[in-house]
Order: sequence, then C-alpha cells, then structure tokens
Amino acid sequence: MIVRSFKEIEGTDRHVKSASGTWESKRIVLAREK
Repeated sequence: MIVRSFKEIEGTDRHVKSASGTWESKRIVLAREK
C-alpha cells in the first residue's frame, strides 16, 4: 500500500499548477504505479 500526504506532494511533479494560477492538482496515485 502506498501512503502519501499532500505535504509530501507539494513541489514535485505530482503537484501541477495552471499558468494562470486559477487551479492546481495534487496527484496522489499515478497510472505508472498501477
């Protein structure tokens, strides 16, 4: 089992922000992890 927190994700490739700054996405599980 994979356990992650939002704090761990910030500043990584899992934390995506729009160029305009109007939205952001924190991806806890990625497809490559199956």
